[in-house]
Amino acid sequence: MRVLALFAAGFCGAVLCSMMGLPYCAVLSGSLLAVAVVLFLLCRPWFIRIGLVVLGAAIGLIWSWSYVQREVHWTDAYDGRVRTLSMEAAAYSRATAYGTATTVSGSVDGHSFTAVLYGEPDLSLKPGDMVHGLVKLQSTDTYWGEEDLFYGTRGMDFTLRLYERHQVQQADSVPIRYWPLYLSHMLQEQLGKLLPEAETGYAVALLSGDRSGLSETFQTQLSQSGTNHIVAVSGMHIGILMGAIMLLLGQYGWKTSVVGLPLIWIFALSVGMTASVVRSAIMFSLLLIACLAHRDNDIPTTVLLALLLIILPNPRAILDVGLQLSFASVTGILLFSSRIFQRFWMSHPIQWLVSHHRIFRKLVRPVCAGVASSIAVIPLTMPLSLLYFDSFSLATPLSGAVIVPLIPACFLLSMVTALVSLLSMPVAMILSYPLQCFIGITMGLTRWVAGLPFAWMTMDNGYALIFLVLFYGIILVLLLDFAQSIRLWIPVAAIGCSFLGCLLLNSLEYDRAQLSVTMLDVGQGQCIYVESKGISAMYDCGGEDRPAARAVSFLHAAGRFRLHALLVSHYDSDHAGGIPELLRSVKVDTIYLPATADGGGIQAQILAAAEEVGTQVYFVEQDLTMTFGAAVLSVYAPVFAVDENNGSLSAHWRYGQFDVLMTGDMDADAERVLLDRQGLSAVEVLVAGHHGSATSTGDALLEQLTPELVLISVGAENSYGHPAAETLERLRQSGASVYRTDQCGNITIRR
Repeated sequence: MRVLALFAAGFCGAVLCSMMGLPYCAVLSGSLLAVAVVLFLLCRPWFIRIGLVVLGAAIGLIWSWSYVQREVHWTDAYDGRVRTLSMEAAAYSRATAYGTATTVSGSVDGHSFTAVLYGEPDLSLKPGDMVHGLVKLQSTDTYWGEEDLFYGTRGMDFTLRLYERHQVQQADSVPIRYWPLYLSHMLQEQLGKLLPEAETGYAVALLSGDRSGLSETFQTQLSQSGTNHIVAVSGMHIGILMGAIMLLLGQYGWKTSVVGLPLIWIFALSVGMTASVVRSAIMFSLLLIACLAHRDNDIPTTVLLALLLIILPNPRAILDVGLQLSFASVTGILLFSSRIFQRFWMSHPIQWLVSHHRIFRKLVRPVCAGVASSIAVIPLTMPLSLLYFDSFSLATPLSGAVIVPLIPACFLLSMVTALVSLLSMPVAMILSYPLQCFIGITMGLTRWVAGLPFAWMTMDNGYALIFLVLFYGIILVLLLDFAQSIRLWIPVAAIGCSFLGCLLLNSLEYDRAQLSVTMLDVGQGQCIYVESKGISAMYDCGGEDRPAARAVSFLHAAGRFRLHALLVSHYDSDHAGGIPELLRSVKVDTIYLPATADGGGIQAQILAAAEEVGTQVYFVEQDLTMTFGAAVLSVYAPVFAVDENNGSLSAHWRYGQFDVLMTGDMDADAERVLLDRQGLSAVEVLVAGHHGSATSTGDALLEQLTPELVLISVGAENSYGHPAAETLERLRQSGASVYRTDQCGNITIRR
């Protein structure tokens, strides 16, 4: 079995390198093949093992090259083209922020393809339905570092934009090959009839990975509590299903194998064959097949063979973040969890508890197992989490102790209740009460853990990086053999002391400053944090990729859990879209809103959220001046109440001779009115209006204010062309230094 493991290791390593951009060609693969032949001819055990790895690498390079030439590059010829196509829906349509998205299959000029079809909100397709219409094709021929990597790793050839004129031919019945998806869809509908909206969203996410029923606030809390994987339908769900089968039929008997093999693959098909589920299904299948064949299961071979089988049809899948995290997690659990569990289980407090109170024995054991698994995944998943998300949940071990043990009950009860409802709704109603109870407790614990101080750590400051390096090092020491003699309280105390020390140093950075301004990198949007002597405010919170989550993460990393003031410039989503979630996630004393019309409904959402959490609302109709720590804050009412952009609320902070001005999305005409009305003079820091648009930050403003620094909040390669070349030229001529979030990330200025 280890022979296969060595070959698979070489193959997977070569595929990873080639997909990340390592040049591969006939010369390189031929050289590796030659080296493998030489090593085999030497006939020594170590040479043969190395030869197997080299042989796997050579074949991996050849396979990657042939896949790209055969399955990927042909899509480039159709990138950006508009064609009339007929496509078959391969999944149920799901709602997105811009309409609906549906996985479809079809062909173009004899080439078969799989794609994601984006349509209008009223486009509702089920598997087997045919849609015929005009679409714009965008190729997913992307590699490491490209924006569209998500779809390529999932085997999609195109993303398609469906134009309004199209025809839908509904299938009379769902084809047999889509029955697992149909069953999953039916179960989700049944749960919606049995549970309240919030609990339905959680139960559906547990069974299918569909998070559309979860609020944005709760999804942020899942990330902060380190339990995102619970609703991602990971290998854990296959493990729970197999655990239930083994409990009923016995461990690894022929009955378990005969029943388990089809069930785990039906479940995998019903959730869309995600990478982590396929990985778990392959591993359990190999385990059950080994039992049927009366062979021992070799764990390294099982893990590596599972990875090989996943990337064989689509080598790009090896760049999938979920796949990498899944394999890192299972590898960490296999390597370290047993050792960590023994350390916890044999510790004096646990032994005293189970010996004097045996009723707790069955309760304490799963808690120890959950904590052990949560700690075991840290060494391998933390680097990936920091690489891809620039953040990490420090609450993962706590979640493993109080939340993870409840997931099997939630998952199995959701599945059983939904299945029973197909036969008898009254019986299902009875089962729904304990299910609702378990889900309610789990969601409540998730919110509690996410709300703990410093549950979530980001790389927004150097002290966080220092702590994570120390934390990672201490965890590694604990997992090494020579660390078994170290008492458990010593590393725990070391982690606590380093954590508190880094927090203190980070907090002192803000406490020392008389006025601190941080422009957060929220993509194409704006979110600015201001603090002076313990008084904090935020100006706007909108942008791409969950701006409220980024703001909350920044605040928590800085040790700030309250905002005294939240100022909203205007009601565009790129400035105010994240504010409802921010209000629900952070204590805000008062929110200041412009007294202007709201055409997009964001104002109503803000008011509803403010009422829900008890935040005071103040509509700014006249200019305000207030003390802000060591500084003075002036809030200027909109100069044009009828124009959305020109109706922006402005904010002016002043400490001594240090001034900071923010004007929202005002254009040059509104800026001139503001200058005349307020009589503003020189400022040291100016936030460019409208993300550096050509119509804002005009000559009059720059000539009168003569800013030393200009900050621009803008998304990388945004479709608006911000910042405009004209604006950058005006700033260059004014002599101001320019800093942009798309180039610098978060920008902090302290006085």
